[in-house]
Amino acid sequence: MSVNDEFDLANDLGIGEPTEAPTSKKPAPKKAAAKEVKPVVDKVVEEVAPEAPPKPRKVRIMIDEIAGMSNYEVVGVNGVVYQIKRGVPVEVPPEVVTVLEHAQMTHVEKTMNKITGEIDEVRKSFSAIPWRRV
Repeated sequence: MSVNDEFDLANDLGIGEPTEAPTSKKPAPKKAAAKEVKPVVDKVVEEVAPEAPPKPRKVRIMIDEIAGMSNYEVVGVNGVVYQIKRGVPVEVPPEVVTVLEHAQMTHVEKTMNKITGEIDEVRKSFSAIPWRRV
């Protein structure tokens, strides 16, 4: 017995004598006629164009000039860096305003309590970048 006989490759490749088909197989059932499928959406995709999201409004701000500081303040938002000139009104996206609002510094003052003799710490938070809306 050869490999071709074992897997009946001789018949598939047209080599040797063809083998007879087994007679015990039942005929395949007839397939039902294909039903017509109607589209769920009647409109074409080009007709229904999505609306563009509205552009965020710009906010007009001014960063205060401070003696001894550089003429520009640099603010970064999601990989975009904004260089804002001090003392000049500029329009920036709302995200920049959010960064400026969250830029806080804390100053700690230590005082001695006259009654208990303990050292008290007074924390004061203030804006790290002085700015205002214009």
